[in-house]
Amino acid sequence: MKVKAEKLCGCRDAAGQKYGRGKCPELEKRSHGAWGYRFRVPKELVPLVGKAEISDSGFATKKQAEVDGEKAMARVRSGRQHIGNLTVGAYLRDWHSRKNALRPTTSNRYEQFIRLHLVPTLGEMPLSALRADHIDTALKKAAGRGRPIGPATVADVFEMLKTALNDALKQRMVDFNPAIGVELPAYTAREVEPWEADEVGAFLDEAASDRLAAMYELIALHGLRRGEACGAAWTGLDEERSVLTITKQIVKNDTEYGVWAPKTRSGRRKVDLDSTTLGALLGHRLVQDDERDAVGPGWDNGVLPDEHGQPVQLRNLMFTRPDGTSTRSTSPGGCSRSPDERDCVRPSGRRRPRVATKWSWGSGTGSQSAVGRFMSTGSPSGTSPWCRSSGCPGSGRG
Repeated sequence: MKVKAEKLCGCRDAAGQKYGRGKCPELEKRSHGAWGYRFRVPKELVPLVGKAEISDSGFATKKQAEVDGEKAMARVRSGRQHIGNLTVGAYLRDWHSRKNALRPTTSNRYEQFIRLHLVPTLGEMPLSALRADHIDTALKKAAGRGRPIGPATVADVFEMLKTALNDALKQRMVDFNPAIGVELPAYTAREVEPWEADEVGAFLDEAASDRLAAMYELIALHGLRRGEACGAAWTGLDEERSVLTITKQIVKNDTEYGVWAPKTRSGRRKVDLDSTTLGALLGHRLVQDDERDAVGPGWDNGVLPDEHGQPVQLRNLMFTRPDGTSTRSTSPGGCSRSPDERDCVRPSGRRRPRVATKWSWGSGTGSQSAVGRFMSTGSPSGTSPWCRSSGCPGSGRG
């Protein structure tokens, strides 16, 4: 490889055709045009670099062009890809499209981070020119522009960007990760305050007449996620050992529902049931048997896609609507709720679950505001769903 420096311009001849390299008669003038360089990439490195020739221009002197050309050649020899004017926005979109192992909900969240918070400020910047101060400015604008985002979301956006830039570093597209030099402001997450035992009991007492009361007991007393409760099947229940095996969950991906394996290996687990919860489940099964007999051959739990988009026939679900379809609209994001019912604590202090406001939600029944409030603020992350803080998971945390 040898760097060739030459003077270039964009002039055209009398016929409107652009002059070839070095053919413009004005290039003899010192003030006309600018210097550039080019060199051929060895055939064995073309697959890595992505092009057969590398060039750049806009240098004030021949010496500057030669020096920059030698640096570019050194990067090629070291295995770094020549990314030219690849922008941050183009790189992030391409990076996101290649993250095949992401769960759909995480993939959707990353797409929103890129589209809403990074592309508006960094999208047109060359990836090779990105620096820590650019990232710092972009995050500050995201926190204060239009619909501001809270410090927790800013931290999530930053972690995603840092991961994407680490991948660029591993692929030798950049020399260093500029996100490493960014320092986020300190913040203290609002403490999650779980319900007391008597408050859980008050809720379950009020929910006892609901046809899905056994579901609430599973979530409240045994820590099931809402999606896991919606996906629980009778085939996973061992009555003799009082054990329920969790193998799948029904969750909402953007505007669509799907049936997926639990998020982590620890999510695939066996849950020991107390005698009261087991009795509630067996009583619920008797009611469901009556509903199935009333519907007849049309009883069907429905079909939902898995995380790969393949259809899955749902069978033997514990909790269904009266017509046999799944209660998937009670999974995260599936309840209709009003802002006042998302508040779990008054400014003056604690309060017990109350029963006052009518509620409309996916099971087709249920008038307790306590039931609705639980379904809207229960934690999808597997932590205690009995949260009374507006900063808890699922309650609109920024």
